[in-house]
Amino acid sequence: MLGGGVAPLICASLLTAFSGSWVPVAAYMTLMMIISLVAARMAPETRDRDLTLLTDATALAKPTPEKSTS
Repeated sequence: MLGGGVAPLICASLLTAFSGSWVPVAAYMTLMMIISLVAARMAPETRDRDLTLLTDATALAKPTPEKSTS
């Protein structure tokens, strides 16, 4: 939301406020990238879960059974 929908308005405001300098726009985009990366890394794994079921959609990730090598 912050990096997409209102980004053009924020970037235009930053360009106006800083006399056409691109550095604040680059800093804003870098901050949005860092926030997105942290959010993606914190999101739970949803593989092998039926997200239409409330228990699977809200539960923590289930441990996957390990395959035996013997």
